[in-house]
Amino acid sequence: MKFPLEWSQKVRELNTETSKTLVLLDAAAYVPTSKLSLAKKDASPDFVILSFYKIFGFPTGLGALIVKNELEPILKKGYFGGGTLKTVIHNVPWQTFPHELVVRYEDGTVNFQNIIALDYAFDSMERLFKGYKNISNHVQCLITYLSRSMASLRHWNGEPVVSVNSDRDFSDNKQQGGVLSFNITRSDDEAVGYLQVERLASMNGIHIRSGGLCNPGSISRWNDIDVEESIQNFVHGKVCGDENDIFNGKTYGAVRLSIGAMTTIDDILIWLDFFRKYYVEKKPLSKGKKFLIK
Repeated sequence: MKFPLEWSQKVRELNTETSKTLVLLDAAAYVPTSKLSLAKKDASPDFVILSFYKIFGFPTGLGALIVKNELEPILKKGYFGGGTLKTVIHNVPWQTFPHELVVRYEDGTVNFQNIIALDYAFDSMERLFKGYKNISNHVQCLITYLSRSMASLRHWNGEPVVSVNSDRDFSDNKQQGGVLSFNITRSDDEAVGYLQVERLASMNGIHIRSGGLCNPGSISRWNDIDVEESIQNFVHGKVCGDENDIFNGKTYGAVRLSIGAMTTIDDILIWLDFFRKYYVEKKPLSKGKKFLIK
């Protein structure tokens, strides 16, 4: 799900002389398939964070923080490392930092080998895909086909197999990126645990992600879990990343399929064949006969 950059401007319009809100945009999942323009200063966020790993798959452990120059004075370091000091005194808490923002905040030896690799990564992406527009259009076509195919699946009794965790139009790449999050139910309306799906997919050579996906708001909304339930379930042992995908009758996450520049239509068809084989019931299951992966 994508949100308009203009929201940053709407937030600023609420600022007063005594209260000011700054906007940080987490663009890590956005920039792998969509071009991010910060040309309109008033409509742009104050800070942007992104991951080069999510764009290219390599190098790992390398990202960027983009800061509006005018906000530099409000940034205060909580610690310091090598290469970020002009002067330091050993026995009192006093030190001075370089004026350059980048130098001041890149503590220690920078990851220079991976930084060098970025040049080749950007060149390769441009050579292969000829720009972000082609990547975005490619992803839009695949996610539209995938989402419609998944949403149309029905069990033998007409009950839907999949509930998609989105109310957006997947064919509109201004609203939706290349991520499909969903949950599965059997023909008797019993939920299928997301961990089972991920493990079975892995056994069939398909890599997907499942779980809470670092998104507690979506877990609550799409699985109808309120605040009190979340707290009480934690008290009784439910925590993030555990093996309890279904707890007290409710699913605590989802299955997620991610489409990128390198995804092909063959990948989509392989997934759909796998999913129909294992999760679309063609006839009533015998009592007690349910497919489980542990």
